[in-house]
Amino acid sequence: MSASLKSLKAAGLVLSGGRKNSFFLSILECYPDSKRWFLRSILQAKEGSGDEALIGWIEEFGIENLTVDFPLSRPPCGHCDLACPGMNVCPQEEVILAQERVGLLLQEGALSTRSKAFRRKMKKGFLPYWNRSLDTWVWENYGDPLFRHFNGVFGSFDHSSFMLLSYFDYLRRHFPKNLSCLETSPRLCLIELLRGKIISSRQLCPPKEMEMEAQMRVGIAAAVEEKLDIFIYDRDLDLMTKNPRAFNSFILALAGQRAVLGKTREIPNWCGIHSPNFVVPLFS
Repeated sequence: MSASLKSLKAAGLVLSGGRKNSFFLSILECYPDSKRWFLRSILQAKEGSGDEALIGWIEEFGIENLTVDFPLSRPPCGHCDLACPGMNVCPQEEVILAQERVGLLLQEGALSTRSKAFRRKMKKGFLPYWNRSLDTWVWENYGDPLFRHFNGVFGSFDHSSFMLLSYFDYLRRHFPKNLSCLETSPRLCLIELLRGKIISSRQLCPPKEMEMEAQMRVGIAAAVEEKLDIFIYDRDLDLMTKNPRAFNSFILALAGQRAVLGKTREIPNWCGIHSPNFVVPLFS
């Protein structure tokens, strides 16, 4: 196939830190003679075959865009070689700007309309050994919706183990040189689907439910298929229904598709420059 006829692809990867655990890879594709995208497949690596399977699939399907749900950049302390004067007097611009943003949020009255979980997060402040400046932007823009719909708050490394990050660093050394890796949060993607009126608030979990029920996943996938005109095979819909990790890989692929189309939210330079691979899709 010539370059001019090359199809567009976007893949989403849900990866676990253990080598024996399976992972899911969703692949969205659009051929040049068609404006409609389709979910080509949700691939699952079985126990013990993860490394070879993932590397082989990326090459076999010609994947050039891969979106994951864990950090691709490190917190400020992770790339600093200064003699540390302490976080409160850190001279790094990234830390200074992030602390200023948190300071503005902590000003009297600024938190009065925010959730208790958000206020607790802000009172802990910006921790340069644990947070990225990107976290501050997410707190400002998604703090309350995250708590309202998922009963949680955002933290880059809250759910990412050192083993997972090291494992992916190892895998990247075997990926094709032209593979672009992006990062997002499935929960932010779902919030943007809600803001874009692709799904309704009833299709997201109420705060007391920690996991999406199967029927909710079906409803979200069906809404995406109808309103974003993305074809989904019954076998893949069934897999998403039964397995939330398979569903999350689809949501990550959807974020990658929006990035391919140039439909992502603009992230301010003061934090985006330190996490250039982070994307938030737009659906409006």
